[in-house]
Amino acid sequence: MTDSAIRYSLRQRIYAMCAILMGVCVFSTLILWVNQARWSSNFEVYEQSERTVSAIRKIDRDIQELKAQAEKYLQTGGLSQLAGAISIQETLLFKIDSVIVQDDAASMRELLQRMRLSLVTFDDQLEQAADERELRTQLVQVELPIQDAKVNQTIDELQKQVLFNNTNRSAKTDSDLIDGVQAYLNAQQSLQQYFINPQSSDFDSAIASVSTCRQLMQRVADQNDLEAATAIQKRLDQELAEFIQLGTRAFQATRSYMFYSNVVMAGEISEFTYYSNRLKDEVEVRRNQDQLARNASNRNIWIISILTSIAAIALAAALATRLSLTIVSPLSSITETFRRLGSGETIETIPALDRNDEIGRMAQAAQVFSDRNRETQELLVDSERLRKEVSEKASALEEMNEELDHFAYVASHDLKSPLRGINHLATWVREDCSDLLPEESNKHLLLMQERVKKMEALLDDLLNYSRVGRVEQHTETVDVGSLLATIISMVDPPEGFRITAANRLPVLQTFRTPLEQVLRNLINNAVKYNDKGGQGTIEVKTSRDGDVCRFAVRDNGPGIDPRFHQKVFEMYQRIAIDVDGTGMGLAIAKKQINNLGGDIWIESSLGEGATFIFTWPAKWISTSPTAPNSSVA
Repeated sequence: MTDSAIRYSLRQRIYAMCAILMGVCVFSTLILWVNQARWSSNFEVYEQSERTVSAIRKIDRDIQELKAQAEKYLQTGGLSQLAGAISIQETLLFKIDSVIVQDDAASMRELLQRMRLSLVTFDDQLEQAADERELRTQLVQVELPIQDAKVNQTIDELQKQVLFNNTNRSAKTDSDLIDGVQAYLNAQQSLQQYFINPQSSDFDSAIASVSTCRQLMQRVADQNDLEAATAIQKRLDQELAEFIQLGTRAFQATRSYMFYSNVVMAGEISEFTYYSNRLKDEVEVRRNQDQLARNASNRNIWIISILTSIAAIALAAALATRLSLTIVSPLSSITETFRRLGSGETIETIPALDRNDEIGRMAQAAQVFSDRNRETQELLVDSERLRKEVSEKASALEEMNEELDHFAYVASHDLKSPLRGINHLATWVREDCSDLLPEESNKHLLLMQERVKKMEALLDDLLNYSRVGRVEQHTETVDVGSLLATIISMVDPPEGFRITAANRLPVLQTFRTPLEQVLRNLINNAVKYNDKGGQGTIEVKTSRDGDVCRFAVRDNGPGIDPRFHQKVFEMYQRIAIDVDGTGMGLAIAKKQINNLGGDIWIESSLGEGATFIFTWPAKWISTSPTAPNSSVA
């Protein structure tokens, strides 16, 4: 078996177990999804059933309201009840159509169709009843009273004509006239009684009384041979005929309205009320059936889901146990072995070295680590020995540095003594023999004194340069404004030369002596190399950058060519040879700054002045209340 086949076998087992677990998850998910779909379907059926129940209940409430409005209208004839009944009937038709569209049960749709047909018929009958009632109201309350007034007026005219214009009338005439008037009054009373409480006998009595009145008035006109009375009697007879016609029409409208209201509409109301009750019973039965079916389906879904979950858990547990025995447990042992190896131990017996798979190769790697740990321990012994040797050499180097510092100090001191002697001798010679020596010799003596001073300055700078970073420093609170004022008071610029601060200077927690030395060297150089004389200016500016303070010393001198920006920080380097100096100031400043982790650079071009910028480690405390002198004379 090849190495690749051996490596692939363990991977294949892991992938196979993962594939089985994924299959179990997919199968469980599929079962749950199917059950969820079934549950959703059952729930939708239940919701549809509930919506149907709710809609049927609303329809039943509207049916009851329609029945109440219709009955009130039939009793009172109020137009508001009629309008309410019509509005409810239209709403009912819309609701019934909605339920017919939504519900797919044939029995329910049939009942709803019948109820709808009954409501449409009811609406037609209600309109006809309303028309008959309106006709009856028009006849009884408008036309009959008008005709009655005409008849009464004509009877009054006939009475006046007979009683006042006929002096030869007989007692029979008066009796017939009175009986005729009484007959008409009886007709009025009978007709009114009929309209209040419809009875056919009252209407027949009214018709008979009107006929009697017509006969009696005809007899009165015949007994009194008066042309005017005859004309009045004919007009009265015509008006009484019209009165009987209107009464008959009102009688028929009343009977028709009573027929619609008491027979037809009552039957329609009973019919759609019957359908409404049947619909309520139907939806309740369906609701109970749907509830039972939903409960049974839910139980089946829960049983299937629980069984599926138990099977999935059991299979996953079996696979996990198998995985743990074949892979996880050996890996745990190897992991513990590597932990011990990582802590530096050497292990004699590595577990699973006999396996021919990846775990076996990990065991072999652990064996290699164990061998390397053994070698590392041997190297540590050698390293400790070398560390001691390095420590001893470092101590020796420190002693050599101390001796070098002592040598630099002694050399500086010993070299300064003969230089001071030479300077004193040159001074004495000049004082004693200046008149005797030629002018050239006096110049040589002065030149020698100047060279001695430069030599002393070179020795001092060399000593200071060697001591940078070797003298232990301590941080202290430094008022930069006060420090700058002290430095300004020690320089000797030309008259009118200005040294200013561009902003309020800070109070810092930092190393005072090296900062003072750096600022003094930069300001001295700026004054020394400035070519503007009394018009020269130096500006000092600070800014804050976390725990680093940035200083900028800017002058308006001749500027520095960019090619010399790095050279000026080297030892004994000067750009202007006609200016007195040792060429060590910027080198010392750079070493001081670099020794504390800062940096210094130049921003300058020829003819544009120079700006020396350096960063300085310091904790910013506050802004200094002390400002440096704005100008120096």
